[in-house]
Amino acid sequence: MQMLPSFGVQLLRLAGLRGDDPGSLALRAAVDEHAVTSVLDGVDLLAAFAALLDIAPRDVSALTGIALPDGAPAAHPDAVEAAELIWHARRLTAAQLQQVNDRAHAIRHERAEELDPGLRCDCDRRR
Repeated sequence: MQMLPSFGVQLLRLAGLRGDDPGSLALRAAVDEHAVTSVLDGVDLLAAFAALLDIAPRDVSALTGIALPDGAPAAHPDAVEAAELIWHARRLTAAQLQQVNDRAHAIRHERAEELDPGLRCDCDRRR
């Protein structure tokens, strides 16, 4: 009987196909590398890791044979779209990213009345 690769090995292969390693995943997820390696050991954060890979948590669970914990939080409804945006943004130059940031900031001023108060920009720059 052939042994399947471990959970961590399978996830590293999936991440590697996207050009990621544990360090880059930790940076993108805004966690320390230990959090990522604990996922690779099958300890926790399966749903979060699945979102970083842009794969449904149920699919990662099925691929790895690791059950999702009961009551695991569902991914945010915009997680897939955000992951796609981040994936495409990696190709932009620093100057292009600055342009995107500046335009996004301007939009927050231009459409402030449409935003929830907590999302409105509170800087002194008014457009």
